Amino acid sequence: MAKLQRETTRQPTSTRARWEKKIAGPDTMHRLMEGKVASPTLKLLINAPSAISNLNPNNPATPKKILQVGSAWETFFNSAAPEELECGRPPFLRFIDAVESAVENAKSKAAAEELLGAITLPTLLMEDPVYILSALFRVFSAHPNQDKGTTAFAHLEANSALLFTTPQKLKLSILRGILEFYEQEPDYLLTPQSRECARSISGLLFAYQKYLLHSNNIDLLAFGISWAAQDVKEKISLMGKIADRYPQSTQTILFSKVAELVPLMPIYRTEGRELYSERFKFMFPHMCRVQTNLAALSIAHEAVLQDRLEREAQRHLNSTGRYFLADDSQIGTIH
Repeated sequence: MAKLQRETTRQPTSTRARWEKKIAGPDTMHRLMEGKVASPTLKLLINAPSAISNLNPNNPATPKKILQVGSAWETFFNSAAPEELECGRPPFLRFIDAVESAVENAKSKAAAEELLGAITLPTLLMEDPVYILSALFRVFSAHPNQDKGTTAFAHLEANSALLFTTPQKLKLSILRGILEFYEQEPDYLLTPQSRECARSISGLLFAYQKYLLHSNNIDLLAFGISWAAQDVKEKISLMGKIADRYPQSTQTILFSKVAELVPLMPIYRTEGRELYSERFKFMFPHMCRVQTNLAALSIAHEAVLQDRLEREAQRHLNSTGRYFLADDSQIGTIH
């Protein structure tokens, strides 16, 4: 009877408290940062953010230590049970915050690159891509012309598809920031990675045209019309519907921005010469000439379509009787 009474009066413990008690072990943070812990426990990882905050990011050994912590989180996520994952999320987010702070204080390019590498490990990105990419975006936005900013932006480009979700859950601020950077620095679009990133984001935005119009994100729809890989006929049809159904102010902003953006996207110019060795060209000269001519025709066709889209946007803009003038701060003024 006494045993039954003791069991009924026992106070319930939280899931986190039970788990921490279960995983308590002898490992130390020092051993974790040295990569000497084969199976990192959650109790140990919980202490990682405060330990990272005490490190000097400009000490050459610090980035490697933090990278070991990132790898430990990878190991944890690859083997964690659902209960562990639930308890591990808050300290994991604090770890991301601690690394972001370290990047902000890092003075060398090499240190910043290694630190950013610690939070862009594949498993970590899949665990919470939005939180991690938001941290990268903040670093980029704060240092767009510095090495740490360009490194963060490269990670954003490479992993931007992880942001693609339903319209209501899109991080429009990040997508807008990436596209506006291309608009301000169009030379980036000359590289394949940046060009494909711009096209894929724009394609997503074009697909969500109804949502963007309803939520008044006209500037983002302009990117979708200008840079998406969809058929030009679809884009022209959409602009026609907007000209017929939407207020003049909406038309002015959209059509002026499309006319401005379209010429910024370079046409991928390849004549096929780099695809063949000199021996191949010697053995099959006719085939090489055919491929070169086809590539030239493709470039010409793309240029015609691009010119047609730009002219159609300008025609609609002229029909409004208004124009869009951008001042030095890139803020549009309607006249």
